[in-house]
Amino acid sequence: MSAFPRPVSTGHRPGDPCRCVVRSNTLNDRPEFLCVEDVIVIECPCVGRLVGGYVAELVCGHRTALLVGCIADYSSRISVRVSNSFVCPPHCVAMERRASFPMYDFPWLEAAHDMLWSGIAEGLVRRGWTGVPSSLTHRDDAHPLWHEQELLLSQSCGWPLVDELEGKVATIGAFEYHIASADGPTSRSQIMMRCGSSLPTSESLSSMTAAVNSSVSLSGWISLVRAFPVLDGVWPGQVIVTGAHDNSLALLQAGDADLAAVDAVSIAQFSVGRPELLAGLVVVGQGPRIPCLPIIGPLSFGAEQLADVRSAIDEALSSRAGIEAAKPLLIKRFHARDYRDYERVQAMSIRSAEGNSRSTA
Repeated sequence: MSAFPRPVSTGHRPGDPCRCVVRSNTLNDRPEFLCVEDVIVIECPCVGRLVGGYVAELVCGHRTALLVGCIADYSSRISVRVSNSFVCPPHCVAMERRASFPMYDFPWLEAAHDMLWSGIAEGLVRRGWTGVPSSLTHRDDAHPLWHEQELLLSQSCGWPLVDELEGKVATIGAFEYHIASADGPTSRSQIMMRCGSSLPTSESLSSMTAAVNSSVSLSGWISLVRAFPVLDGVWPGQVIVTGAHDNSLALLQAGDADLAAVDAVSIAQFSVGRPELLAGLVVVGQGPRIPCLPIIGPLSFGAEQLADVRSAIDEALSSRAGIEAAKPLLIKRFHARDYRDYERVQAMSIRSAEGNSRSTA
């Protein structure tokens, strides 16, 4: 965004007819009032509503270099032809985005995540971004946030990215972690059982109960089934959906389940923050190599926005505060990634046997 002038506000009130000033390199960088039939770019968090209620005609979906002062926001943009009825809705003004790192946001890591985000946010603001939240969203259900128009940055699981979120978000990258199974921004889930349990065999799996954090989890469900090639993608035994990896470990300890696949970063974090969860349990195997959790943003992010965010993350991790934040988070470095780096996950899809699943979540 730094290649073009910042938007110019005309001081109008929300809901008034839009008399915005535009600066554009196609207009010789001179302020011009919008006229009917001008083609502009709206940058607005409610662009879908604008198309339905405020804009007469969609012209194209490509990005141009125009910035509209009254509704400028870096979250989403669309090229439109201005109509006489174009107004600025109240909810377009000064709308702040939301950011989160929900997948490993354990209570003992919140402060480190906040410190890391502070550096990322400062980097975005230096690049001229507006609406950047000063603090992270903690403890909220991640799935709704991934779909919200307020989304600026979050972290999802690899399977939802290629299923639930396909074509709905932009892939920014992934962290590489200081864990034994890491190879760049990839890792392998750990298959856990109680100490002294008989190791699973192709014959015994059908009699075993699996504790699974989620039926859409790449690390906890798909990795478990794919850890046993003989199963051909179908789990033959009982399944208990627990809602979280720590709940799965608790079920193993209680003897209510026989085995579970647990994300390797989560295990490393539990060993620090909740070591009691690992008492009496042992690693008996590993799942297939999978990409680490993707960092995502709104689908409207173009090449320039993606470059800004990636650079801001790199800069934050290399700062003194970022280096300190990365230690408890076990972050080794950031890798830029796009959706293509996760497409192979689709080939790992699995299913469970009919009627063998129940939930404790």
